[in-house]
Amino acid sequence: MWIRSPAWDGFWLLSGVPLALGLWATSPPPITTFLFILAFRVGHLAAPVACAWDHEGFRRLMLRRKVVFIAIPAALFLIAAAISLSGTFDLRHDDDLYFHWSQLRVPAIATAVVYIAWNQWHLAMQNFGVLRLYAARSPSGPASRTIDKAVCFGAIGYWTLGAVTHMDFVPIPNQLLFAYISCAVGGVLLTALLWGERSWPRIIFLVGVITPAVLANFSFLYAFAAILVSHWLVAIGLAANVDGNHHARSPLWFAGSVMIFGAIVVLLRRHFEVILAMNLGLSFVHYWYDRRLWKLSDPQVRATIGRDLFGSPRLRLVA
Repeated sequence: MWIRSPAWDGFWLLSGVPLALGLWATSPPPITTFLFILAFRVGHLAAPVACAWDHEGFRRLMLRRKVVFIAIPAALFLIAAAISLSGTFDLRHDDDLYFHWSQLRVPAIATAVVYIAWNQWHLAMQNFGVLRLYAARSPSGPASRTIDKAVCFGAIGYWTLGAVTHMDFVPIPNQLLFAYISCAVGGVLLTALLWGERSWPRIIFLVGVITPAVLANFSFLYAFAAILVSHWLVAIGLAANVDGNHHARSPLWFAGSVMIFGAIVVLLRRHFEVILAMNLGLSFVHYWYDRRLWKLSDPQVRATIGRDLFGSPRLRLVA
């Protein structure tokens, strides 16, 4: 039922909702957000890259495909970093934030738009991937792939719509009513999805996928933890699990290493422009590697990463 163990999955893959409820209940100072970013944000960007190169079988695959795994990622990093260092993101006009399609002619703005769009796709696909991993071990049997994907993209899409528009398409007097209706719809959808589901990891993860999309109307901190912090933890936890199984060592070595790397990068924030450029470049590399590292429909990935994902090559993966 679990990818590694109840304790490991509980912290790295399923802790989004408890963290979100804790932040919402305590309303901690802004420094808390910085500490989460310090601990996990940059480390999660490095996790799939480090896991790929530290895995002997997958490294041999990458060295046979140098354009895909070396040339293109290097180009993505350098181009994004260079644009970040040379460009400005001035979207302000008459003290209001605005955007017009003509601004896409500015390389920095076009890069920012691509980053946001790719990031939202990436968030939804990671949620979908984790649901499919748990579906492979569910005592209920494999759930519908189509429904899982629709739920993951629908939840991230709805949250993104609210974040970008601040619900401006709903008249202000009706916004609270709209928020309650969204919660009711989300509750009905969640009940329907969980009906007959016997996999506790899938149940917990589905709650973490759907609830932040609607509760973001009431708490930014809840959405921040349930969507972003959870995403960072999952990326580190999955990669650390593969690395630990592959090298027959504690996965905490890998998790600790990428988190220390992330903390060092963030602590160099006095060189903000350089750090921002590196972060943007590494984000694009992260998206590129993450898609290929976890593509378990690929027989070569199943034979390398998939074999160490659960510590058992005999597991039937539902990709």
